Amino acid sequence: MITEIASTASVPALPQTDPVSRRQRLGLIAVLAVLGFVLILVVAETALGALLQIRAQQMLGAQFAETLATAAGAAGTPDLSPLPVDPPRVGEPVAVLSIPAIGLQQVVVEGQDTATLQSGPGHVPGTSLPGQPGNASVVGRRTTFGAPFRNLPDLKAGDRIVVTTVEGTATYLVTRVGWRSGDVFKASERSVLNLVTSGPRLLATHDLVVSADLVGRPLPPTPQNPRTYASARAGAITQWAQVLVWIAAIAAVVGAGLLALRRRWLPSAVVWMFAVPLVAASLVLAIRAIDTFLPATL
Repeated sequence: MITEIASTASVPALPQTDPVSRRQRLGLIAVLAVLGFVLILVVAETALGALLQIRAQQMLGAQFAETLATAAGAAGTPDLSPLPVDPPRVGEPVAVLSIPAIGLQQVVVEGQDTATLQSGPGHVPGTSLPGQPGNASVVGRRTTFGAPFRNLPDLKAGDRIVVTTVEGTATYLVTRVGWRSGDVFKASERSVLNLVTSGPRLLATHDLVVSADLVGRPLPPTPQNPRTYASARAGAITQWAQVLVWIAAIAAVVGAGLLALRRRWLPSAVVWMFAVPLVAASLVLAIRAIDTFLPATL
């Protein structure tokens, strides 16, 4: 009896788990995970996005240079027209925008949706092309994917804006820099150019507009696409399925790689050689899809 009591007394008591502390730890882990994801997203949208945008601009520049050469050749041929006979396709380069005062030179593409603006500033469908009669509107990013319009607030009245299209070169002079008031995309009897981005930075709650008047006579009008978006900051959530697919792909590759390293199925160098490119590619595609949820001019 004494031995049994002594044996029982020698067993250490098990520590009791505090359910409140456990919930707090899980909550902290969840918060840290969310913050980590947001940090990765911000870095990817700025640093990685800038590299992707530079590459896209290089490709668009080469494509548009070929288009200009073709138009110049057609100008001297009686049976060919140097001017477009159909509206431009979404994502197709339509102009080169140059603003010497802020050191900006960008290829402008057709379209104003978030995915299109990953490549560069976008011409708003339903408005005139730059240099043509009426209101020509171009939207661009302020913070992410190269942020081509980040320095628009530095422009002043009288600064020159030069645009080059297949029809030629047109020059505008800045008349106003400020927050949007009214429908900046509406038709106009005057030949004007409106450059639109978002503000403040990282918030994109308002539209910052630079308005400019055309110098001289406008270029001939060409066919345009219909208006598709009312807001310069319009985003979309149509690519949520792609986001899930690429995040699942990243998780699958990371999990398979860790398992292969732990079980020693393959040499570590081989695992890293296959895993890193797959994760990087999936991350780029996931970031592109996630970006479409955000305001287009962010």
